[in-house]
Formats: sequence, C-alpha cells, structure tokens
Amino acid sequence: MPRKPDLVVYLQAPVDVLVDRIGKRGIRYEQHIERAYLEKLTQAYARFFHSYDASPLLIVNSAAIDPVTSDGDYAQLFAEITKARRGRHFFNPGGRSLLAGQLDALGASYTPWAQARRPRRKLYATPRAG
Repeated sequence: MPRKPDLVVYLQAPVDVLVDRIGKRGIRYEQHIERAYLEKLTQAYARFFHSYDASPLLIVNSAAIDPVTSDGDYAQLFAEITKARRGRHFFNPGGRSLLAGQLDALGASYTPWAQARRPRRKLYATPRAG
C-alpha cells in the first residue's frame, strides 16, 4: 500500500491570475493553453479538494502571493508548510476565499472552515498554546 503524503499543498488562484502568470513565464508551449481549459481545470481541483481527506491538506490562496519570484512570499508559504498539522488548513494571505467562489460557480455548497464539522473526525487543528 502506498504511503500517504505528510501534507498536500493545494495552490489555488483565479483563472485571470493563472493566465497572467503563464504569460509572464514565457514558456512557448504554455502560451497556447486556452482559458476554457484553465477554467475547467480549476473547477475540477476545487471539486476534488472540497472533499479530500486522505491526508493533511493546506489550501493556499496564491492569488496575492508569488513564491516563485518573491523571497518574502516564499518564506511565508514555507513557514505555513513546515508547521506540524493534521486535518485541513487554509492559508489566505490575500484575505478572500477562492474555494467558495469556485464551488458557487459549480452549484456546490460550501461551509466556511470555522463552521465545518464531520462526525468522528477532527478536520481542523486548534492553535497550540505557547
């Protein structure tokens, strides 16, 4: 049986941000990726990670950060990744929820993380003292 990952990191960004970043990267074969494909892809990932519970999950709103070109953003993301954790966590440096918007577009329901509950399983770690 394959070993489960210690942590899955889902970097999430709106299609406009993805298109902009693809353009800036300048990789020739990526320049032909169609917007409709990116829209379907982001929706599929949102659906998948909405119910993902096979291992700890960190959902990152990467719209307002760029850890590839910014050392500060990289350090901030790295600090979130290296925290010991179980369950589902959100890192939202930009302050707005992308998952909720993507799920609304799919007609799926969304429960904010602070209100979510699942029987017999703790999804969200509580902050540690000290």
